Amino acid sequence: MSPERPVFGDPESIKKARTKPRAKKEVRPTEFDPLKLLPKVEEFVVEERKRWDVLRREGLDRGTLTRKILGMETDPIHPSLVSQCLRWWGYQRLGYKPYPKDFNAIMRLEAGHAYHNAFENLVSSMGSVEYHITHSEEDIADMTGRVDVLFYNPKLPPEIGNYQVIELKTVSTQAFNFQLNRKNLRRDLIPTKGIVAPREHDKKQIGLYLKQLESEGKNVASASIFYIDRDSSEVKEALIPWDETTKNEVEQFIQQIREAQELIAQGKLPEPTVDSDIPCRYYCDYRHVCDAGKPAAAKRKKPRPRWVIKKTKEEKEELKKTMEEEGLVQPTLGSDFDKDELVSK
Repeated sequence: MSPERPVFGDPESIKKARTKPRAKKEVRPTEFDPLKLLPKVEEFVVEERKRWDVLRREGLDRGTLTRKILGMETDPIHPSLVSQCLRWWGYQRLGYKPYPKDFNAIMRLEAGHAYHNAFENLVSSMGSVEYHITHSEEDIADMTGRVDVLFYNPKLPPEIGNYQVIELKTVSTQAFNFQLNRKNLRRDLIPTKGIVAPREHDKKQIGLYLKQLESEGKNVASASIFYIDRDSSEVKEALIPWDETTKNEVEQFIQQIREAQELIAQGKLPEPTVDSDIPCRYYCDYRHVCDAGKPAAAKRKKPRPRWVIKKTKEEKEELKKTMEEEGLVQPTLGSDFDKDELVSK
């Protein structure tokens, strides 16, 4: 009978280590500290962003006043926001104070803008870049958005459509490798090679864009989302045909927006509609007040202290040495794996 597979590291000692408070080390300034530029740049960028946010808010207020004078909807819907989470939209509309962005968050946003600008320059002769759209729906606020690239494809048959959209999304390497795959691909798209399934919130956003374009009288065929790995710059494509399946999904989502809008009008928050807890953990502007976001934000994994990792390695080596002295060999699943000789003495 084979012995139980050993577990390296003492769970109790690791648990205690994780709860043990770290002693604060005294940081002694050096002669080179005044030469460091990153802290100065961080402070400047954060303050500049705060100033820009104030100016933007003032501009939005002026725009709201203008829209009110013209009898237009004073608080339009942005598809990129409502597709992420309807509660997030509710917090914004009800005037909750957003979570302040730090330097790293600002840099991630600016890196995404840089990718967008570079890509739009490359394909600027292909079609309309940054095509702005506004659409009115019955019993719902105006929707305003911006399509990254809109172009006319004369080679497609008219019954399919001629207008196609490209939307650019920059993602982390982890999301690129593990979230973007063919696992949830629509059944009728499975025979099409070289594409992946879009993320649910991205599909909602693009669906609203396509509906808005159709309402303008454009014969829409499809949209493609180009997901770019921020580290390697590799690209994956997700295809969204503008067919009855997509149209039905968009209509269902618009009904959700209607219901959320009614709750917001009563001063109530809609239920969260995120398709994963990633926004709640990292970049939702209201994760500090949302009862759905705070538990997810608390799940952010903290690295184990170095001394715990070192102790675990020492215990592993000690156990390995003991096993060798007793003539025990831990089974592996390599090419030389022999199921009849899992343990040899």
